[in-house]
Amino acid sequence: MFSRLRNRSSKGDAPDDATLAEAMASLAEAFVNGIATEGHHFDYAVANAARLDAVVDLFLASQPGKNDVHSMQALMGAYVGELITRNGGGRWRYSLEVDAPSVILTSGLQAFPTFKVAKRLHVGSEHSIAQFIETSMSGVLPPGARRMKH
Repeated sequence: MFSRLRNRSSKGDAPDDATLAEAMASLAEAFVNGIATEGHHFDYAVANAARLDAVVDLFLASQPGKNDVHSMQALMGAYVGELITRNGGGRWRYSLEVDAPSVILTSGLQAFPTFKVAKRLHVGSEHSIAQFIETSMSGVLPPGARRMKH
């Protein structure tokens, strides 16, 4: 999904920040609208972060197919990034190093919301999305995390 975004850029390498931000906001809205059909109301208040791990648990309990998991990773990842940028500052930037969208935080750190959602979906609850959002917005690198150049 994200490689298609990269390939649509005018340079053929990475989309500019504004194009990426628009695409990620659109994906986040798709998440909000889709989850609403399941009876869950989400907006962009940071308080919603605490509910995301429970949404993942409910989603996984439905035994989704591979394509559904991939879609959830992209849509929820975009929503997580939007929560961070709208509430804690920062901006979207495409990372060619890992071929994925990232959020450059106001602290200068780089966060990868779609990767965190993927870990939560595939590895388990020890990869809390709520904790990721809180940590990202605090600007403090957690123990064991590594810095990436951006």
